[in-house]
Amino acid sequence: MAYAQFATARHRAPERERDVVPFLRHHFGGWNPLLEGLLEELTPETSHLWHTTDLDPLPQLHRGNVVLVGDSAHPLLPFTSQGSAAALEDALCLAAQLDGTDGRVPGALNSALAAYSRRRQLELVPLLQEGRALRHHFLDPSAASCPVAPLAGFEATARSTRGQGGDGRV
Repeated sequence: MAYAQFATARHRAPERERDVVPFLRHHFGGWNPLLEGLLEELTPETSHLWHTTDLDPLPQLHRGNVVLVGDSAHPLLPFTSQGSAAALEDALCLAAQLDGTDGRVPGALNSALAAYSRRRQLELVPLLQEGRALRHHFLDPSAASCPVAPLAGFEATARSTRGQGGDGRV
């Protein structure tokens, strides 16, 4: 199984499943022998273009007695590497807010869930902003170019796009 992140503003993703493998081979072929071997083994069943989701924070993370946690509450961009950690923090925060809440008391559950929602939104906004800044840094074609370090062991075979109208990023 292979995953690839690329700038959709620069490279239009294929619309048909059968075009995914040729797309990946075109953009990633010729970089190094290890990657060439992986590309040769790709099939439509083992290839997938994963489109990231970026949503503004929801106004609340609960309605009635339904609570959103994890990606359903806040799909963080993968550049932050915080998705799983944020889901665990959601669970811990929700448990802390529900601890000692008597569901028989009118409004107690709603108050606890509203407190969970407020607290998590305050903590998640910086992660959402960080993900957007990192996405811009990594994928925006107008972003300032950064030096690209070759992978260890592939210095002699790595394909460079510098000087060919590219910026070293795909």
